[in-house]
Amino acid sequence: MISLSKVNYEFSKNIISKRSTFSLFPKNLETIGPEVIISRITANMKLYLNITSSPSVPNLIVRKDRSDLFRDLCLREQTEYDFILSVPISKSSIKQQQILTKNPIYPITNLKLQNYITLNNSDTWYETEGFTFLSGRINYKNFIGISSIYLDNVLSADIFEFEVVSNKLSYESDFKELLNDLANIHIELILSLDNPTEIILDSDSLLKDTSFQVINLQLRKLLSENNLPLAIQTILSNPHSRLSYESQIEELNFPGVIDLTEFGINALKLKWKKKDSYTEKFRGFRPLEYFKEEIEHSVNTKENQYIKFSLEELEKLIQNLLFNIPQKYFNSKIFLTNSLTLIQEYLQEPIFKQIGKFTNIHNSMVFQKRSGYKEFIQAMQSFELGIQLKSNIFEFDNINGDLRPVSELYEYWCFFQIYYSLKTICTCSTLSASRFVVKTEKGYKLNLEKNKQSNVLFNYKDIEVELFYNRNFKQEKSELWEGTYDNSLYHPDISLRIKNQVQSHWIHFDSKFKLDKNKLEKMIKGESIQEGSYSKNDIHTAHAYRDAILGTRGVYILYPDTFNEASLFVRQPDKNYSNNFSLPSIGAFPLKPGESFVEQKEKLTIFLKNTLDILSQNYIYREELGFCMRNY
Repeated sequence: MISLSKVNYEFSKNIISKRSTFSLFPKNLETIGPEVIISRITANMKLYLNITSSPSVPNLIVRKDRSDLFRDLCLREQTEYDFILSVPISKSSIKQQQILTKNPIYPITNLKLQNYITLNNSDTWYETEGFTFLSGRINYKNFIGISSIYLDNVLSADIFEFEVVSNKLSYESDFKELLNDLANIHIELILSLDNPTEIILDSDSLLKDTSFQVINLQLRKLLSENNLPLAIQTILSNPHSRLSYESQIEELNFPGVIDLTEFGINALKLKWKKKDSYTEKFRGFRPLEYFKEEIEHSVNTKENQYIKFSLEELEKLIQNLLFNIPQKYFNSKIFLTNSLTLIQEYLQEPIFKQIGKFTNIHNSMVFQKRSGYKEFIQAMQSFELGIQLKSNIFEFDNINGDLRPVSELYEYWCFFQIYYSLKTICTCSTLSASRFVVKTEKGYKLNLEKNKQSNVLFNYKDIEVELFYNRNFKQEKSELWEGTYDNSLYHPDISLRIKNQVQSHWIHFDSKFKLDKNKLEKMIKGESIQEGSYSKNDIHTAHAYRDAILGTRGVYILYPDTFNEASLFVRQPDKNYSNNFSLPSIGAFPLKPGESFVEQKEKLTIFLKNTLDILSQNYIYREELGFCMRNY
């Protein structure tokens, strides 16, 4: 990555055909460096190098190499930038349009940016040579994803686009880990069903029955470095072959290996000579020819035919995807183009020119035991299983294209981690994934959508445990102590309703991809925090859920970090109480794909088990008093 001091974007056409320019630079920038030339960057965008001492996390960056996940130009979340916008409109006309359109950031007409862009007071604007120069600030706060800036009367294709990414240095690797994990979850859900359907890799029929998004996700997993590419490299370094025996008739000059079996069976096919010194051996004849035994290693085996067939079908599949996916899915097209190049390079290997057409294959010990082949068949089977589950989780952004932001995918991932933790805890439960996997005419669909309640039922000892995704909580006219006591609507990412013989208790989890554990502790302790480096709304939301949703015993943030310790704050001043009960409380649990995940997941699972153990005792819970140490 290259740290930048400034970006200039020139809009190609607008009012009276004069060009407008949007200049963006980090806040309090002192020096602008020389221009950086990167051939793939569009001509109407100019980049300027940051020549000051670069911070550990640069605020404004451009990628040296093209990414298949993110845009070339990147800004940071929770970071303030300054900008200057020049437009061929008078200052008075701009003010008038702001009033008429009720758009405080006019002439920027992307209304979604109203919460992130602030124009400076009009007294600071100035006019010269038919242009008005406006200044302002832009801060994307907690937003992560693709952002677009466009102006009034600008051609629809003329949009200044860039990526807003996390301040976390591991942002890109986190995204890749997350996609790989979610692809695995798809496969696990299908395998958990009683009768998963079977799919034979057929690139033509596959596109008719499967969404681009799911294929795209599973392709990313299949073609990740340690998956199919590693298997192919292993196969190419030591391909499977079989011995081929062939007899050919040769002149008896310099005999090679004689095929005695063929000699005895088909001697009449050879030329013979009468009256020779060897006539005593062959009844008056001497052979002028012999059967030469040829032994060669052939790579044209059933197993290699399947490898070639699979690669050819992947090639056709990717070509079809590239042809059908709209151009706006920019990053996905880059990924597919790179993938197509990789597959075609494999098929150009000399070995595949010696391999014939695939017909069929039966149970093969080569695929069961031979290194490379075993991994190849496992990767292909996982790919074919994964694409059976239709899901809107990975749908492209309809406006900007490509995958959803990592923060949204992290939310789905966290839900499944809670689900799998409960599966390990609960002993008598309806564990089948069929509670949120529904069968359709074309296969299976994951019934897990934002703003649509999805739930799975478990049992633990004598209590009922129900896991909800994105459940709405609102004021309910009911004798049950549920819902909310005001007119607001609340929808935590993940909710657990634990119903014992006495009451129903709610536990909520909210995923926050950007949360920092140390800053959380400082905030709860009342210590000062550097402004802008931490989202106060996250912990405020946890408090709001805890207080507003009736029956709530705990609200916990899930955030990605390599740190393994949870932060738990029990709402009781009595230390003896805290030693016995972890509820009511708020807190945060680190949960991140990668090396630290196993230990983090184990601690989260232990907490859930302890929570269920407490609630299974049927203690009476009263607000502000907590659990009474006596049975109901």
